[in-house]
Amino acid sequence: MGWKDEFDAREADDRFRVAFETFQKLIARVEDVTERRHLEAVLWELALVDDLTGLHNRRSFMLLAEQALKEAARARRPTIGLFLDVDGLKVINDTHGHAEGDRALRLIAGALRAACRDSDIIGRLSGDEFAIVLAEAHELDGLEGRVRCRVAQAAEHTDYPLSVSIGVAICQPGEPCTLADLFDRADQAMYAEKAAKRGP
Repeated sequence: MGWKDEFDAREADDRFRVAFETFQKLIARVEDVTERRHLEAVLWELALVDDLTGLHNRRSFMLLAEQALKEAARARRPTIGLFLDVDGLKVINDTHGHAEGDRALRLIAGALRAACRDSDIIGRLSGDEFAIVLAEAHELDGLEGRVRCRVAQAAEHTDYPLSVSIGVAICQPGEPCTLADLFDRADQAMYAEKAAKRGP
């Protein structure tokens, strides 16, 4: 499945709406106000957050990134996206166990948070895939380098190599560009880097 299929924002919006309506029905059954508010907060978080890393999950990332793309188009500023893949996660899982693989993913998530600004949108899209959209930026402003630096610092706390392959793509103001287009380009750039690391 390609990015054009995966980043169908309307389909994601529909799925999110159905989930939200289900949550509302469940919450309505709880009579105690304090308990209801607590349940609402928990369910809302479960709907939006990746439980392993605490980053946006695929659903919430797609919705927020789509909104950021629209806002950038209105403001006539570029939309910048990064697609990241953790190198060798399968080897980490096979050699050190899945608990250590989960720890590696949390270290990567922490590195991304440390490298990004509060306005940047960070998500875990699948097992070893992460993405970032710079929601209010006019340029990359060294983010790729900061990410690599933070990941290298995180790797100092492991007994195995820990790195990421990164692809960067930009949709310029006035350019017809969908979220699928943006991440298709970033995805291709990331895989080109990963292939270069493997060598001929």
